[in-house]
Amino acid sequence: MFRTVFRDILDRLDQLDRRIAGVEATLESMREEPALREELERRRREIDDLSRQSLHVVDQLDAARRRLRELEAGR
Repeated sequence: MFRTVFRDILDRLDQLDRRIAGVEATLESMREEPALREELERRRREIDDLSRQSLHVVDQLDAARRRLRELEAGR
């Protein structure tokens, strides 16, 4: 009988331990959320900057292609 009661107590303690771990994990993720948002925003700005740079390069390539065509046409 003691073993059964003891086993029930251990099982309940184990369940409580798992629930506490789940709550702690949730709290930790909530603490990290602002940092993750900041990191996401920083990455978004980097992607925007790279996009603008890429468009600038494409524009330069188009201008160079037009100039080459003009030079070839003037031969």
